[in-house]
Amino acid sequence: QVATMSIFLYYWPDCFMCAFVFHVCAYFDFSCMDFIRCYAKSILAQYIRVVVLFLNLLPLVRLIILCTAFATFDSLDEDLLEHLLLPGIHDVSSILEPEGRELDIDETIEQPQYDFQPLAHQEQDVGQSISIWDDAPESEQNLVLKPSETDPKTFTVKSGTFNKIITFLTSEVPKDLQIRSVFLATYLSYCSADTLLEKLIERYNAPESVDASEAKAVQLRVVLIFKAWMEGNPEHFSDQQLERLRQFISNLGNEKLAKNLRTAMAKMQSNTTEQLLDVSQCPSPIVPKNIFSTTLALTDVEPEEVARQLTLIDHGYVAPITLSELITMQWIKQDTQKFASSRYNKRFNIFVQWCIGSVLKLRKYKERAEKLAWLITVAHHLFKIKSYSSCYAVYFALSHGSVARLTHTLSALPKHSRAMWRDLCHSLKPSCGFSSYRAEFHSNKPPRIPFLGAHYQELIQIDSSFPDFVEDMINFEKRKLQFEAVDEVLRYANVGYSFLPVHQIQTFLQNFDIPFADDEAMYRQSQKIEPKGITASELVEQEKMLS
Repeated sequence: QVATMSIFLYYWPDCFMCAFVFHVCAYFDFSCMDFIRCYAKSILAQYIRVVVLFLNLLPLVRLIILCTAFATFDSLDEDLLEHLLLPGIHDVSSILEPEGRELDIDETIEQPQYDFQPLAHQEQDVGQSISIWDDAPESEQNLVLKPSETDPKTFTVKSGTFNKIITFLTSEVPKDLQIRSVFLATYLSYCSADTLLEKLIERYNAPESVDASEAKAVQLRVVLIFKAWMEGNPEHFSDQQLERLRQFISNLGNEKLAKNLRTAMAKMQSNTTEQLLDVSQCPSPIVPKNIFSTTLALTDVEPEEVARQLTLIDHGYVAPITLSELITMQWIKQDTQKFASSRYNKRFNIFVQWCIGSVLKLRKYKERAEKLAWLITVAHHLFKIKSYSSCYAVYFALSHGSVARLTHTLSALPKHSRAMWRDLCHSLKPSCGFSSYRAEFHSNKPPRIPFLGAHYQELIQIDSSFPDFVEDMINFEKRKLQFEAVDEVLRYANVGYSFLPVHQIQTFLQNFDIPFADDEAMYRQSQKIEPKGITASELVEQEKMLS
């Protein structure tokens, strides 16, 4: 459409002139060649040529700009530019190059943000009012199955109505082993926990017309789903739902099945999932001699130990995050501090702000270089122990425009710090959907602390690329892709590290002093401590005057 319109706009003046020529020739009984000779020699022709050229160039320039913009986009990823890094930098083009060179940043251009920005996201509930047992027979209009990728003898769901998916899960049809986990982790994207609870109870209560052996088999499978639901997603159950579940168990009519559910409920409510730390396997903390002193500063602590303590803190934020809240994208909603993912986002942003502020608040460029070198070393140790969240926080902080523009500060970095930074940039670069990070993350064994920003982006891509419903049926394949995108991430994130917490160090790392609250203040401070175009000698003189 753009090309067609541009061609029309490009040639319309010529078409108009041709029509005008023929009309004039016909009126005055001239031949076309005679008119063209007279026209070409006239002064009027020179003005018309200028006007036509100008009119021709406007749409052409417009087309070139549009084509250039389209050519720079990478199909699917770039359709999501507005969401590129909700949890990280919105535009990754301005961070330091992988080689670690200083960038010539135009201070008049608005710099990228690293904040996790919430978006509006709507929920829906597709709980069907019709009873499962009274629903229409199975057909391609209400359930579409396909052979499992891992075992062709078993089946999984491509799409289906809510009733038919539950019917399939509790039927005798051979099923993919993963399908129940996918269903329980993703059902909140199309219905509520209340709806699922009532539907499972409805499925359990088979009518008398159903064969007794078939009814028993269905009831057993319903109980197994309830058990898996309570064991895997205890956070889904409110007090009201637990009371409803107790009523159901008390009226079950099968003591063996009731006992299994009571045991699962008791285990769910006891919260006995805390891992015991084997102190003998923990390395000794590297603490400074003044660890108990009131003058203790964070830079007094070895970067390796800071990395360990950051990892323990990050694990405390990541471990409570559930599959359901990631898949249903609770982290992009407003006012969701009750969700662990939102608390993680807030912690990440605060740590990035602190890293930036801790550099900018220093008046002398050599002191800033020392602080940068210390942060780079911390990030290096974080990367070594596969603690990617805080590692990325340091990376984004040092890549922020207010820090990246400090050319004299960066030039004062020691050679080994520069080499370390180049390696980190190569491993953490956000290009191609964080492909380097993904390869690194999936190739390592647990324990690992993920950088959720990269996985948020993948979930956004899936959500934007696949519809929630296909012909009025739930798109279960989409839910499976969402599940697979984050299942391994959280499963291994729950594996703890064998590090001993050091209270004095963690106090620093959990109570940050943020000297600059927003980007505007950061840039003002950055321009103040190192004005654009200032020479090294002038900078030294300025520092002497301010000291």
